[in-house]
Amino acid sequence: MSAPVTTTRPPDRLRLILAFAAVYLIWGSTYLAVALVTKQLPPLFTSALRFLIAGGLMYGYARARGIAPPTARNWGAALLVGTLLLGVGNGTMAIAIQSIPTGVVALLIASLPLWIVLLNWVAFARKRPGPPEILGVALGLLGMAILIGPDRLRTGEGLDWAGVGILLAGTISWAIGTLTAPRTPLPASQTMATAMQILAAGVVLVPASLLREDWSALAGHRWTFTEITSMGYLVIFGSIVAFTCYAWLVQVAPPGLVSTYAYVNPVVALLLGALVLNEPVTGRSVLAAAIIIGGVVLITRRKRSVQSPPQSGK
Repeated sequence: MSAPVTTTRPPDRLRLILAFAAVYLIWGSTYLAVALVTKQLPPLFTSALRFLIAGGLMYGYARARGIAPPTARNWGAALLVGTLLLGVGNGTMAIAIQSIPTGVVALLIASLPLWIVLLNWVAFARKRPGPPEILGVALGLLGMAILIGPDRLRTGEGLDWAGVGILLAGTISWAIGTLTAPRTPLPASQTMATAMQILAAGVVLVPASLLREDWSALAGHRWTFTEITSMGYLVIFGSIVAFTCYAWLVQVAPPGLVSTYAYVNPVVALLLGALVLNEPVTGRSVLAAAIIIGGVVLITRRKRSVQSPPQSGK
């Protein structure tokens, strides 16, 4: 049961900017790292390994700092939120991307802010979104559609609709996790809470990988330098740094604003592709990026006053 709402001082603006920058830029760059590490290794296995290492390191760090061990209620909350966000959210993407076009995957994932706004309206805060927020969500989806291109969207013929349903379920799961996290009895320590959520996701993904993937080939696999460095980047930056920032943002910032990373990440991935892989940046890509950023600005202006949502288990 959630504790009563308390009025707290809004978080420091610079800290907010740095946290959003980490989520925008780091998660946008993880597309490249994931692509490199999963060329030879199963995607669910690599996700589970990544989360178990990152969560274990963070948990050990928190305990070494003298943070009290979590209670059973804390673990229950972490299992719920970690499963919704990273377990189901990332796991379903790893499954679906193997059977449906990348363009459709990107468009479905970009619907996250829409689901958050709708779920927050009908099931959580019961607050109807205003016209600027609705327009911002619509612009974000439009920008993603332009970025993908109608030609790639038309490749949906013969689409694996089971994969589409799985990915959509994962996107909705991430939205529910984002809205649920501030209402659960997670530990007061942000470091401990984040570590527990990441660990929970890793634990959930291990049996999922065992059921879907063949581990027999892993025994003879020799990790390359690229795989090791990519996994290291995903553990340290993708999981520990970026998810810590995201877990803090969902506690202190409006859900619609937090979810804008789903629009910005593909733009970051596009720019990195041009810089690292020499992929061409077309006029359509520039137009799409401008529209996406415009949508983010609208949502940001709508939610300029930041308040902490109700929390429990303090």
